[in-house]
Amino acid sequence: DFRPGYGYAGIADSQASVAAPENDGVYRIDLETGEETLILSLSRVARYLEGAQAASQKLLVNHLTCNPDGTRFVMLVRNMPGAGRASSDGRWQTATLTAGADGQNLHTLLPFGMASHYHWRNPGELLIWAEAGPKQTQGLWLLQDRSGNAERLDDGFFRADGHNSYSPDGRFVLYDSYPDAQAYRHLYLYDLQERRGQTLGVFASVPNARLPQIDIRCDLHPRWCRDGKSITFDSVHEGHRHVYRMALGLEEGPDR
Repeated sequence: DFRPGYGYAGIADSQASVAAPENDGVYRIDLETGEETLILSLSRVARYLEGAQAASQKLLVNHLTCNPDGTRFVMLVRNMPGAGRASSDGRWQTATLTAGADGQNLHTLLPFGMASHYHWRNPGELLIWAEAGPKQTQGLWLLQDRSGNAERLDDGFFRADGHNSYSPDGRFVLYDSYPDAQAYRHLYLYDLQERRGQTLGVFASVPNARLPQIDIRCDLHPRWCRDGKSITFDSVHEGHRHVYRMALGLEEGPDR
């Protein structure tokens, strides 16, 4: 109901008319036994956010990610204007919350507003494209969990939303873009030590305007191989959807 490209077709939501169910939300699953435990209900999230206008509408959680040491996780809490209706017009708002691994000790990293792709830098810091800082400026921000500290990362280079991730050694940030005016997606690498970015590639895509329901769009979604020497990404530039691997040559000396 919220975004077709993010859900599962064929099964109706039995609680479509319930704004914040008590028996749905964030689960912890034991991968060895299959046992699942509801550790944070949507109802409790709504009570925690009480007072925010968006919290009174139907809520859902997206993009759950544990921090590197597994002590906390982050989630995007999104409201759904017009419960039970598709909200593909993009008018929802996002609150970014963190919580302990048991679902307790909730913290508002960012209140309802604009927040998108993120990556944990370490157990206590998160890089995220969002509206943040004293003036709620949109950009790529490094946030400290539970402290309120925010630092914007190179606003001259990071000018639009993209999927971001740190290299295994923490020196580089991998980044991408949505289609430009000519329907090309861009793949970037940013050197945090040198404070300098470069374009790794530009790949033909499909204009988002032709995919209003986003079911079949293909973001690059770049990610690091664990040795930090190569990356993989998704693309349709050869006419089919494939996963590609790219060597970065980062072992070739200090100039990289």
